[in-house]
Amino acid sequence: MIEPEAALRFLQYGCLLPLAGILIDPVRRGRSDHGAGSGLTWLALSGLGVSIAGFGSTMQAMTGEPLSSIDGELARFVLIETGSGIAFLVRSTALVVTTMLLAAGRRRAATPLAMLAVASLAWSGHAATSDGAAGIVHRLVDVLHLAAVAGWLGAIAVLLRMNFPSASDRASIGDRVASLRRFSATGSLLVATVVLSGACNLVAVVGVDDMAMLPSSQYGRLLGLKLLAFLAMLIPAAVNRWRLTQMLARDERRAAAALRLSLSMELALGMTILAVVAVLGTLDPVAPA
Repeated sequence: MIEPEAALRFLQYGCLLPLAGILIDPVRRGRSDHGAGSGLTWLALSGLGVSIAGFGSTMQAMTGEPLSSIDGELARFVLIETGSGIAFLVRSTALVVTTMLLAAGRRRAATPLAMLAVASLAWSGHAATSDGAAGIVHRLVDVLHLAAVAGWLGAIAVLLRMNFPSASDRASIGDRVASLRRFSATGSLLVATVVLSGACNLVAVVGVDDMAMLPSSQYGRLLGLKLLAFLAMLIPAAVNRWRLTQMLARDERRAAAALRLSLSMELALGMTILAVVAVLGTLDPVAPA
């Protein structure tokens, strides 16, 4: 059974990363998808609600007291004097303003704030426990990792919507082919960034000396599951790039159906990875299973 802390972490990832990634929009070059506006507003609002619940759980764990017993002075200390508290204030403020901007149709202005909310997630989990210069580097690498994942998931969501027949603004074949080809190059860069930053994070969390203990720890086994899901995610991505993009220009109906299935699989695997990462952030990397 997934612990509440891990579940709340997953919900935060599941709201904030796709939100920021869709707003970055690495495949449409600024062509707004107005039909998705209300959905993005609700995603930002949901992310805000989950962030509040998540911080409440964190504060309860830090103080060892039920929320009803935490007085104002202690709450102020946690909010202002701890990294996780400051990160929550930044994230919640960014999400409030993001929600307002999206409701007003100002997607471009909302984009950097959504990315700021994603970046604040680096001040949670294992990265939050690193100190000094090493801690700063760890968190910066984690921000890069989160941004790359957000871009990847957001692009998949945008491409899936473009190829979904019920979409009110269904794109032309030329637009879809151009977007898929454009993301081929961008996607390769994002995957490389995810791999390199993920490897750096693993070294920072586990340490070179303790790598041999991973196979016997629950953390290591879940990490193996994450890597398998990541490798599986590359399969539909490769099919999209090398086969379905070219096929779309020749046989729209068959290619579009295959693309929807392939992109759906890729997105499902990506969300599975987020769920595993949410649990990993609550585990001791070297504790025996």
